[in-house]
Amino acid sequence: INGKKGYVMKTICGTTIDGVFLKNGIPSIPQYGGLVEIEDYYPTKFSELISYKKTSITPLDAFIAKGMTSVLDVAEHGTGTIPANFRIIPDTGLEKAQEIIQKLEKVGIGGVLEIGETSENVLGIPVPEGMVGISIIGGITPFCAAQEMDYKVDIKTGEEFIDYNKLKELESSKHRIKKAKKIEYKQTPFILTKSLNRMNQVDYDIETNEGNIVANISYLNKEDLDDVLTIMKRTYKSLPKYMNPLFNIVDHPSDDSKVGIATVCSLSIDGILINNGIMSTPRYGGLLELGKPPLFVEMISYDGSSIDPHKIFIFKNLTSITKRQNPKKILASIKEVPYIARPECEEILDKINENGFPIFKVGKPRELVYNAKVDNYNFGIVTGSGLNSIAAIKEKGIAIEAKAVETILPIEDMSLIYEQ
Repeated sequence: INGKKGYVMKTICGTTIDGVFLKNGIPSIPQYGGLVEIEDYYPTKFSELISYKKTSITPLDAFIAKGMTSVLDVAEHGTGTIPANFRIIPDTGLEKAQEIIQKLEKVGIGGVLEIGETSENVLGIPVPEGMVGISIIGGITPFCAAQEMDYKVDIKTGEEFIDYNKLKELESSKHRIKKAKKIEYKQTPFILTKSLNRMNQVDYDIETNEGNIVANISYLNKEDLDDVLTIMKRTYKSLPKYMNPLFNIVDHPSDDSKVGIATVCSLSIDGILINNGIMSTPRYGGLLELGKPPLFVEMISYDGSSIDPHKIFIFKNLTSITKRQNPKKILASIKEVPYIARPECEEILDKINENGFPIFKVGKPRELVYNAKVDNYNFGIVTGSGLNSIAAIKEKGIAIEAKAVETILPIEDMSLIYEQ
């Protein structure tokens, strides 16, 4: 493979079942890709979700990263998380769909976790009236297991068509995932819900530069703290326009060998605007390539994902902040504000930008901000992410657990990294 020894392995993609449904006259509409929690071999609920309609990255691709799945734990002990996707079909096609699934299982194409009844909640996902939800294990699941064992695996989803007859059956495990129990699980919330509640707690005063902001807290080993602060300082000096210099060191809630680094979350800017009577809605978390002009190469909607988009990009090592390559790729957020509030909004943004909040671009009504679209009668704002310094730390090979939108902290308790 590209001059190196290795293997090319192919598995059946879950969307194969959608194709079979369609060939038999049943429209199947993919809705989400995510992670399903398994307990004692029973699927319980989707713990994380990303909407197919609201992301530039394939949803299951977003969860292909070490530390996000625990397929081996499920195989060996019956408890953990596995990748899966979710689709809906018309309830008039339910009976035929069940027959098709039974036939597919007989020829080795399985993986259905649950088929709901009409309008029935499936693993924490609500289903529209007149539709049926179906959850299917992702075809990438075996590769996630290999990744968990530290094998280097380049996983591609939905990559090509292959002849079914050329596939070989793997040795079956003695344990099998069981059909989900008919329990009403709590709905899986999107990150926007958590974000709005945190934003509402912001009371930062733009005149005094005091008050509460939204903070991310990321945890690392205490022994790495000096190296981490050095990386943060160097990163800020090399990219001061794109980094927020404020940080704080906090205790780990339960582990004395670890320490937390608090950084200013970009949702603080939404909270500041709202606190000043201007509605600001976080639309996308993205990966911004600093070319000429800068362009978003990936975007995930805050109201279509249960996990902070920037956390996904960090998990997947997609940033390029400290790497010796150009153009750099950094984390950025897109916010949307009603156009009538633009003059007052610009005044506030100018003030907080002077106080260290990175503002990259303020668009005009209906104008693309870089290459990102906003709704009519609104304008877009592009800001830097508070997790850029955390991404830089991870790029340097230091183990750090990123936590986004984690808490509220007084900004006056924070320090400037360039003064360390």
